[in-house]
Amino acid sequence: MFSKNPEVIVQKNESGIVLLDMDSGKFYSLYDIAVDIWEYIEEELSYEEMIQRIIGSYNIPAEQASSDLETFLNELYKEKIIKQSF
Repeated sequence: MFSKNPEVIVQKNESGIVLLDMDSGKFYSLYDIAVDIWEYIEEELSYEEMIQRIIGSYNIPAEQASSDLETFLNELYKEKIIKQSF
């Protein structure tokens, strides 16, 4: 399970989500499926629950959903936007 870094400010607008990492001063823009995944993180869904929602919403194969989700979460983790919760 993943959770938002408390040092990240989230601003939602009609075109997506803007994240501001207060520690680094970096901005990140999320659109489309990335917005959905961010909302899954905020809901504190498990990795498997995220995959199931992506498959249901976007009608893509499980392998692709898993691979793409893992890549995206790893990038957010590397940038310290999210942290892994146990």
